[in-house]
Amino acid sequence: GLAHATQFYVDSTYQPQGQNKIEATLKYAATHAYFYVEDQWFNALASNEQEEANRAILNLGSQFDQIIYLRETAIFGSEWNPGIDNDSKINVLLTEMVQAPGGYFRPEDEYATQNAAYSNQREMVYLNTLYLTDTKEPAYLAHEFQHLITFNQKNRLRNIDDEVWINEARSQYAITLCGYNDVYRGSDLEKRVNHFLSQPSDSLTNWQNNAYDYASVTMFVHYLVSHYGQSILTQIIQSDKTGIASVNAALNSMGYTETFADVFTNWLVANLVNNCELGVGQVYCYLSSNLNYNNLHIAFGDVAGPAVNSASFTRLAQNWAGDWHRFSAQPRDYQAFLNLQFSVSLEKGFQVVYVVTDKDGRQRINFMGLDLGRGSLNFNDFGTKITQIDLIVSQQPESDLSNFLSLKPFTISVAVQNNSYGSLAEDSLVLAQNGKVYLLRDGQKQWINSATIFESRYQWSDVKSITDGDLAVYQEGALINTLADGILVRPVNQDKVYVISGGQRRWISSAQVFMALGYQWNKIIAVSDNDLSHHSYGLAITDSSIHPEGSLIKGSGPVVYLVQNSTKRAIKSVEVFNDSNFKWDRIITVSDQEIGQYGNGAIVI
Repeated sequence: GLAHATQFYVDSTYQPQGQNKIEATLKYAATHAYFYVEDQWFNALASNEQEEANRAILNLGSQFDQIIYLRETAIFGSEWNPGIDNDSKINVLLTEMVQAPGGYFRPEDEYATQNAAYSNQREMVYLNTLYLTDTKEPAYLAHEFQHLITFNQKNRLRNIDDEVWINEARSQYAITLCGYNDVYRGSDLEKRVNHFLSQPSDSLTNWQNNAYDYASVTMFVHYLVSHYGQSILTQIIQSDKTGIASVNAALNSMGYTETFADVFTNWLVANLVNNCELGVGQVYCYLSSNLNYNNLHIAFGDVAGPAVNSASFTRLAQNWAGDWHRFSAQPRDYQAFLNLQFSVSLEKGFQVVYVVTDKDGRQRINFMGLDLGRGSLNFNDFGTKITQIDLIVSQQPESDLSNFLSLKPFTISVAVQNNSYGSLAEDSLVLAQNGKVYLLRDGQKQWINSATIFESRYQWSDVKSITDGDLAVYQEGALINTLADGILVRPVNQDKVYVISGGQRRWISSAQVFMALGYQWNKIIAVSDNDLSHHSYGLAITDSSIHPEGSLIKGSGPVVYLVQNSTKRAIKSVEVFNDSNFKWDRIITVSDQEIGQYGNGAIVI
């Protein structure tokens, strides 16, 4: 019962006197846990401090019963129960510690003394008395309890030892799962974010047990769960694989095509831009209000942009770590040309992503193609249209030896010169010697693979000729093989008329709806099945009171709006309208009543 002392083995590295055994007394038996407190520490407290400690222990017990135990076992599965001691309650020992860790878990407690001489032969975790009356103590209990569950799910049931980084990642997520990071200010999560931002290039998988390791696994697991749900942690912990392989198995079993490497790359980009508007599927942001852009994004100090005409530097890349480099343009009134070269002495295993920011703050994300470890990018209009280029480099080895720290040198060279391609501005349309028309953007050439697709988006009068030599400096980019939003099309072998909306083809269900939406018969273009092949079928349009996604509309006033996500987005100026390749003959005049039905979206800049 209560009040008599019990001897416990402890980890001597955390003990003030370096001993490996202490005496402690049971203070409270909750439904799911016994709470023991170290006698020497407790007896030295003044009586009012002892009362405060007892109250804190009762609170810890109710937090464990009502929140921690229920939420964690629901997602991670059960601890060993009734376990080695044949008692369904776990044991929590509050003991004084040096250094100031939140707590620890000793796997040897789960073995009989003949296999582990210093085993307490109980399901057990240890907490630091330093935080007993602090609001953080329940968070530390949540963290350590996950380790106890992992022992059962991985070591005992599946006979495998998980990699430390992912075990710690789950424990860090347990704190959020239990609600202890809901109030961000002063939370464990805020502390980890600050550590991460001070040293973001820490390897995710190589565990050296420092603050930066905890920070990077905390950021990664919060990104992972925000995109794939808490159930991915269930799949990971209940997998017979460990580390990266367990993440791949979980993604696969949940029906996702992405791999760990894909998620990791998206996470590196999200740490920089943290913007849900970029890319497809919101992959470049944390879908969590506490981890918004204001709280979390990698900021560069005053980065020396290449004002110099050329520069070269070499860095060491760790496994599964991000390396972020910013090149800021000096404002110029002449066109400048930027060449970026990347090289590494490995044929594979490196990923380079680049983010281009234009003068209006718009950002685009692309991948640098590497050939035998070498890549080159060329940008026109550096300093006029383009204001900065960010490179994100990471070493992503093929093998799962992720905890083996291998440092690989890579070199980035940058050169700025007056634009050698005369009038070839960013977003130029060029005609190659082989007759293909390309869009030049972000150092890439994107082939526009049909005349119909070209005419839906661009004007032939804007195309300039280019030599093969000048075109060769651009990497092959993604094909442009979709029709512009808002265009009216009729497949050559059908009588149905569709509008391209949000990238889908949507059938306009009747002539009455067509007329009521302000469409004109002479604007319909006949298109081949091939040109439509990248447009899936959307819902039929039966409602003439509201215009579909991608429409350009105006009321009685002068402002032209783009309909997007059920909102109207004002287009800032004639220049923006033209720069965005909108077509004046696609503007539909609608009633002011309809204009009033749409909420206001972000202005198109």
